[in-house]
This record gives sequence, C-alpha cells and structure tokens, in this order.
Amino acid sequence: MIEYIYSQEIRDYHKELGIEFSDEEKADLIWKAIFCKRSEVFDSLRELALETEDRDLKKQIAARLKYEEEKLAVFKENNSAGYIYVVYDEKRSVCGSFCEFSDAWACALKLKAFCEIEKQQIFSEDIGENFMFLQNSRENLGVDVFEPDDMDDYETGKYKAAPISRIEIDEEGTIQWVASAEYMTNERLHSCYEKTFQIVRFGIYNLQLGLPLPERFVVGGVKNVVTGEFGYMEDDICYQAGTSEVDGWFLRKDGFWRNETVSIQCLDRGPDFETDTEAFMAIQAYDEWEETVNWYLYKSGDVDSDTRYKRYERAKWNFINASREYARKNLDEPNVFNVQSVEELFIRE
Repeated sequence: MIEYIYSQEIRDYHKELGIEFSDEEKADLIWKAIFCKRSEVFDSLRELALETEDRDLKKQIAARLKYEEEKLAVFKENNSAGYIYVVYDEKRSVCGSFCEFSDAWACALKLKAFCEIEKQQIFSEDIGENFMFLQNSRENLGVDVFEPDDMDDYETGKYKAAPISRIEIDEEGTIQWVASAEYMTNERLHSCYEKTFQIVRFGIYNLQLGLPLPERFVVGGVKNVVTGEFGYMEDDICYQAGTSEVDGWFLRKDGFWRNETVSIQCLDRGPDFETDTEAFMAIQAYDEWEETVNWYLYKSGDVDSDTRYKRYERAKWNFINASREYARKNLDEPNVFNVQSVEELFIRE
C-alpha cells in the first residue's frame, strides 16, 4: 500500500499526537494521493478493500474502480465521429488534433514529457447553449474536477467545439489522471456513475480527518514536497483542526505566485534557509510586502503619505526581485523578468 501521507514531518507529527485513521479515512487519503501514480492508487484501494471489514467501503471501492475503468474506455471512443482529440504539451501548446484516440496517443508518447489529451465535442449549431451545459456539468469528485476553459478558445473557422474530458500523461507515457464530464452525455457511463455515487462515499467531500497543521508551519512558510515549491500559508490555518486541505500562496518555479488549495499530506516546513536562500528571500519578501501593503492601506496619521509610499515601493520591488532570483535558479529564461508590477506576479487558478 502506498504511503498516503507524503510528508515525513506530517507523519511524525501525527505519530506524536497519536492520530489513527479509520478505513474510510484511509480510502479518502489514498484517493487524494496525487503524488502517486494512478495505478498505485488503484492497487492500494484494492488492497484496502481486501483488508477492511467495512462492507459499505468494499462496495464503494469496487464501484469507484469500475467507474474509472468505464470512464477511460468512453474517453477512447469516437464512434459517432463527433469528437476530436487535441494533444497539449506541458505549456498548453497544441501538438496535434486527431479524429482517433490511437493517433493522439501516439503523438503524446513521442513527446516523452508531461502532456494532456483533451477530448472536445464538435457542435454544428450554436456552441453557446452546449458550452453552458458542459460548463455546469461537474463531477463532485474532490480533486477529480474538470472545468472547460473559456468558450472563445474553442471557436475556430473550421469547427466549434468544447472540451468534455481530459487525460494527463506523465513523462513515462503513463496515464496519471482522467477527468471527465461525459457521464452527462454517455448513457453507459451515466448508468455506472449513478451506481457509484448514489451513496455518500470517500473522495466526494473533504472528510474531517483530524489533520491539524503544526503551528510552526505558519512561521517561515511551508514547502510542497511533491512540487518543490515554497508557500506562504494563511494566518488562521493552524486553527482549522480537522481539515485535510489548506489555502496558501505558492511560489512557482517561473517566479510567479499561485493561490492554491493543497493537501497537508504534501507539506513540510520550509524553506531550508541554508540550501534555498532564494526561496527564503522570496518568502521574506512576501511577508514584508503583505505587511507593508496592509499598513499602507489601513493606517494613516503615523507618518506622512510620502514616507508610506516610499515604504510600499521598496517592499514591492524587493518582492519582485526576490521572485526573479527564485526563477533564475530554476529556469534559463524565466518570464518573470518581464514583470513590472506586483499584480503581474500573481496567478489565480
């Protein structure tokens, strides 16, 4: 069975507190172990199903795995020729469009890098109504949520299409995840979906898992041990006892900051001041910038406005320069060097 708590520090902390998980909670943690391969997650769920005495959980796991099998099978089907398969590289650049899944798969394997194959439904009539239907179709599956992008991206002179499902492929040519809304349009998959989700089960909601985050994580930021990115948590996350996910700002390797909800299964204390000085500088700069902005916006009368403005400008440029230093360490040509304002550094996903 996989180690569903990826962070050694979190594992040690839970051991210190004497935290133990029920089989249902273990299933939820295994399902959300995005740092593991898809096949490893499924094998671990099968192993748990053999070990548990919870009959409902056995049924839930069997139904979940059956649905995943059908979901991938339906993704590969294009019997009506009403779909196209678009291959994207890791930068979301189009590498090819195909009528057959086998051709798209061959194209993806040639990349030998992380990529995606997106299945798009072609519409001969006005795309608007169909797109809104797809946009409002969401699988309530925790991390397995597929959200079509802006409609305008899929209107071309040759066809009108909207994404309906997507698979992610790693550099080894292994399918890592399948996200789909096809259960809304495919009768076979819809039937399987109904049987799978007619009862409350693991993975649907954020279960109250009893995963307190160490208060020391707030001081100095945290590190996502899966991506290697450093982040700055919200001040009140220590008091969210029981949650399995927290919100924070994470510094991407290109120097931009992303607001992200991350599982605390993946968090360690960070940054390492000795080996990641650029990350430490960036985290400190974020703290300084946030403090200065709040002080600049909400306090008055302490000093003149000119002094407040100079303090804000200094914090802003320290923040930008720290992000550039972090990007310089990770990328040859970081896009962050073109950034001129703090607002441009933030990406909300």
